[in-house]
Amino acid sequence: MVKISSAIIFGLILAGLVTLILVPILYSRALRRREKSLRLRGYVMRDQQLRQALLEEQKKKAAGSDPPNPS
Repeated sequence: MVKISSAIIFGLILAGLVTLILVPILYSRALRRREKSLRLRGYVMRDQQLRQALLEEQKKKAAGSDPPNPS
């Protein structure tokens, strides 16, 4: 009886260690795969262009050359 319960405990510890090792690896692979597929569809490029446009707009406002918005 003691051998069976110690084997179960050992198995649970081993499964926990394997999980702790595999989960971050698989998660990072999934993130890379998602980023790659989004880049292939052009989403990342649009996001970068949007950031660049926002940066330029902020620079114009900081320089004071941007006319105030009529609201």
